[in-house]
Amino acid sequence: MATSETNTAPDQEKPNKEADYTPSEQKVQALVMYMIIGGLVMLFLINVRHFWAGSIAWNDRFASTLTTLGNSLLIGGACFGAGALVGFLFGIPRLLENKNGEAQGGLAQNDNLVQISDWLTKIIVGVGLTQISQLWPGLEYLGGTFSITFGGGATGQNLAIGTILYFVITGFLSGYLWTRIHFYRLLAQTSGDVKALEKKLTEANEQKDKAEAKRIAMEQDKKKAEEAMEEAKKNELKKQKQMEALADSGTDQKIPKTDSRFISDDNNDDPNAGKFGGKAEVNGRRLQAHVEETGFDPERFFVELEVLSTDTNKPLEGEVKIFLHPTYRQPERVLPVINGRVDLHLVAWGSYTVGVECDNGQTKLELDLSKIPGVPQKFAER
Repeated sequence: MATSETNTAPDQEKPNKEADYTPSEQKVQALVMYMIIGGLVMLFLINVRHFWAGSIAWNDRFASTLTTLGNSLLIGGACFGAGALVGFLFGIPRLLENKNGEAQGGLAQNDNLVQISDWLTKIIVGVGLTQISQLWPGLEYLGGTFSITFGGGATGQNLAIGTILYFVITGFLSGYLWTRIHFYRLLAQTSGDVKALEKKLTEANEQKDKAEAKRIAMEQDKKKAEEAMEEAKKNELKKQKQMEALADSGTDQKIPKTDSRFISDDNNDDPNAGKFGGKAEVNGRRLQAHVEETGFDPERFFVELEVLSTDTNKPLEGEVKIFLHPTYRQPERVLPVINGRVDLHLVAWGSYTVGVECDNGQTKLELDLSKIPGVPQKFAER
C-alpha cells in the first residue's frame, strides 16, 4: 500500500527579545535581578524575627512584623530609587559630535538631557570628594534615625546602615546598567524611527510639490489651449467678416490710378475729399475707422467704419448715408442705426476719403483713411 508523504513547514521563529542582547549583557542583567531579589529576601528575614521575639500576643506580633517589614521596604525602595537615579545620570551615553558640534550618533534629540546628566554627574562627584570625611558620620546618623525600624539599638543601627548601603549600591548598578543596556537601545531605536518618519515626510512633501507643479503646468497648458482656441475663433470670425466685406465691396475697389476705368475727366482719384466739411467729428457725431491687412490677400486691406454719437444726451437715430470711393459696386450706402451706432466692414485696395451724412442730412462727416493713426504705409500711399 502506497503511502503519501507530506512536508510540514518549519515553525516560524518567534521573536525573542533576549536575542537583542549579548550573553555578557544577559548575565549582568541576571546578576542585578538576583541582587534585588536577595535584598528583598534579606529584609523579609530580618523583620520576620520580630514575630517570635517578645511575650506579647501573636496577633500583635504579626501586626508589628508587618509594620517593620513595610517600613524597611520603604527605606530600601527609597535608597534603591536614589541610587538608580544617580546610576541613570552616570549611565547616559555621551553624544558623538563632529568638528562643527553636530551630533553623529543619531541621538541629537536628547542633547539637553545629556548635558543635564553631565552637569549633575560632575556636581555629585565634586561634592562627594569634598565631603568624603563626613560620609561615615552621616551614615551613623541615618542608621540611628532608622534603627527603630530594625529593632533599635546598635543592631538596628547596623542593619539600617547595611540596608541603606546595599540598596543604594544595588539601585546605582541597576540604574546604570539599565541606562547603558536598555536606554541606549531605546534612544537608538527612537532616533531611527524619527529619521524614518522624517524621510517619509520629506518624500511626501516632495511628491506633493511635484503633484502641485504638475497641476499648475496642466492648468497653464489648459489655459494656453483655451487662449489658442479663442484666438483661432477670433481669427476665423475676422476672416469671415473680411470675406463678407470683400463680397460686398467688389473686386474693383480700389484699382490703381493707371487703370483707365478709374481715371476721370478732372483726373481726381479721391472725389469725396472736401465735400463733407473735412472733419470727422461734428455736432456730437464721430466717424472713425480701423485699417489692417487681410489674411487672404496682401494687396487688400480690411476697413472697419464706425459712425457713433459722442453726446449721451443726443443719441444717433434714424439712418446714416455713407459715401465710399466710386470704384465700389455700391459707392453710396444707406444703413439703419442699431444700438446708437452704424458699422460697415469693407475691403479696400488703397486709401480714400469717406463721407457721411446723418441726422437727416444736417450733419456731415469726412475722414481721410490715409491719415488714420497706425494705418499700414502701403495702404496710405495708394
